[in-house]
Amino acid sequence: MQPKATRSVEQTVRAYVGLWNDRAYDDISDLVSTSFVMVESGAPGREVRGRDGLKSLVERYATGFPDFELTIDELVVGDGVAMFEGTFRGTHDGVFDGVAPTGRPVEIGYADALTVEDGRIQRERVYYDPREMSRQVGREND
Repeated sequence: MQPKATRSVEQTVRAYVGLWNDRAYDDISDLVSTSFVMVESGAPGREVRGRDGLKSLVERYATGFPDFELTIDELVVGDGVAMFEGTFRGTHDGVFDGVAPTGRPVEIGYADALTVEDGRIQRERVYYDPREMSRQVGREND
């Protein structure tokens, strides 16, 4: 991994998505700030704070969807900011948010807005429809 001082915003964002895909928990301290905040705008009340909070979130998704992968479909980068459209794909082979494994494939589109300073992500806002996730895992009434 490239040192944070020389990483561009785009390199930081791509490494961050790689952290999720590789379950590279040791890279969290290099890629996100100690004051990191993530808000899942599609799921009210879901806010993640700090490096430990991020690790717990990645672990939650890895438990529910052990084969999950995030892709960047379209990326726009500015001075200290990045926005991208992405896709989450995985198979619901583990317990996720209290739902027993269904073995169903899941594919959810999402948008992500990130603020980057000094090669570390400070803030992330994720936009997706949690009802679509519920529908695809078989929770039709959520």
